[in-house]
Amino acid sequence: MRLYEGNILTCDKENRIAHYLLEDQGKILYCGDELPAGCVAAERVSTGEGALIPPFVDSHIHFASYATFHAGLNVMNARSNEEILQMLREHVKKTKEKLVIGFGASPYSVSDGHLVRRVQLDEVCPDKPLFLVKYDGHACVVNTVLLNEVRGKVQHLRGFHEDTGEMNQEAFFAVSDYITASLSTVQLVAHMQKALDDLAARGIGMIHTVSGVGFARDLDVDLERFFARGITNGMPVVFEATLRPTPSIALPQESVDLRTGEEVELKIKGRHDPCIVHRARSVVDSITALTVGDLLTLKYGTEWAKCI
Repeated sequence: MRLYEGNILTCDKENRIAHYLLEDQGKILYCGDELPAGCVAAERVSTGEGALIPPFVDSHIHFASYATFHAGLNVMNARSNEEILQMLREHVKKTKEKLVIGFGASPYSVSDGHLVRRVQLDEVCPDKPLFLVKYDGHACVVNTVLLNEVRGKVQHLRGFHEDTGEMNQEAFFAVSDYITASLSTVQLVAHMQKALDDLAARGIGMIHTVSGVGFARDLDVDLERFFARGITNGMPVVFEATLRPTPSIALPQESVDLRTGEEVELKIKGRHDPCIVHRARSVVDSITALTVGDLLTLKYGTEWAKCI
């Protein structure tokens, strides 16, 4: 049993900061401002100048897919299909993206009792492909533009419904593969960062991601491994770089003339920096970016770099 004392961010609706949190084998027994009874024997831990955030855990999430869908329009709060369509109309007018993505549609949360139909999506978005994902992330409705783009990939698959535009089961995953393949790695990384921020804002500090579906060559698995290394402790990916000592100093040095083989005293003129870290940092940053670019190119070709 441990009693944490200090700044405890509760992540409740009021964003209260409590002073005490009592924990026993991973279970939070108490969180508040008064010292709880029965904690005399508990180990006391002070947060010091830091803060403690007791997070929630999402035990099943397709994180890369969630990040892709989350980057689009969230229609979860709509209570009718007409409201969804109006939200899409406004979004289509504002967005500069070539592909329109909506997320959160459900037949159970709208008064209509069914998902939006393809013909309705055509009315609000006749010129761009539109991908409206169901709330559970396992089905979607597409407009005619997108349907024509993927028809050859999905028309013989289970879950293909041309009349309504709804895609379930294998048909949905085929459409999802097509959508994610149209996004650059740069876009995917940016979407994943925003999704992490959104999860954190909701008090979710740990996720168990189920990956390997919806991305060509399991790109989602690689990207999530990269992100996991960076978010394990909330810090960026860290590595060591070794620099040799500065060879030119202002003091006289004993050296050898390579032409004559004789011992000489070497005196260097001009500017001498006792520490080159401030210069080396920009070099290390650049080399790191080039190295990551090389690794991405080796595995995925040069498509990922088109949006840089």
